[in-house]
Amino acid sequence: MSEDAVQLLQDGGLLRWQPPGQEAQTARVWSASVLRIACRCAFCERDRRRDAREPDTAPGLRIETVELMGSTGVHLVFSDGHSRGIYPWSYLMSIPPSSKAEPG
Repeated sequence: MSEDAVQLLQDGGLLRWQPPGQEAQTARVWSASVLRIACRCAFCERDRRRDAREPDTAPGLRIETVELMGSTGVHLVFSDGHSRGIYPWSYLMSIPPSSKAEPG
């Protein structure tokens, strides 16, 4: 996966991914808050089970860093300090994309 296939838009409020070998119009865009809520790391899963709640998202939440994890997916670091989740490409594809007008 090339780095140019994954882009931060609107100061990290949105993540754009274009799957390899697909046309530009098939690119997917997610808000930072959608991806933060979708985190499946052990800590977020524990909170879901223990407290029956989704992760909190603060207004203005941003993605600060996107780290490619080889052909596996991406590691995201959020402005709220959360940095534990890895988002496999197949999991990203299962998350409904956000409207481009809805930053984190």
